[in-house]
Amino acid sequence: MKVLYRILSQSAFSAGIDVPLGAVDIGEWLLSLPEAEYLRCCPPDHIAAGVTSTDDGRRMTINVEMTGTGLVVQHYAAEEVGPAYLRMNSISDVFTAAGRTSVNVVWELTARPAPQPRRSQIWSTPIWVASR
Repeated sequence: MKVLYRILSQSAFSAGIDVPLGAVDIGEWLLSLPEAEYLRCCPPDHIAAGVTSTDDGRRMTINVEMTGTGLVVQHYAAEEVGPAYLRMNSISDVFTAAGRTSVNVVWELTARPAPQPRRSQIWSTPIWVASR
């Protein structure tokens, strides 16, 4: 894997879901997400998605989306998978009018209990890092 540096973007988003924390399995959900569900998450920016594995057997998702004016092909490999926490790492290809480059995207998803009974809060924290 390339050595990458310099944070380009870091954000955090959350959403409440009508599922108790004990019934949430973020890892299984994301790593078996049907393409149609991925497309519904952020139309028209989400273009395509699929699942595969790395050469060493780790589960992966391949996602294609528009981010701003760039077409991004993400190669997310699972680093840590659990029901309430998922860490994915991608060396992503970015295509813009200026050409092609790569960025490292580390994406964490966390499930936490919500204040309301039988609900959970899902946190998404992507970090985009520039390559040398």
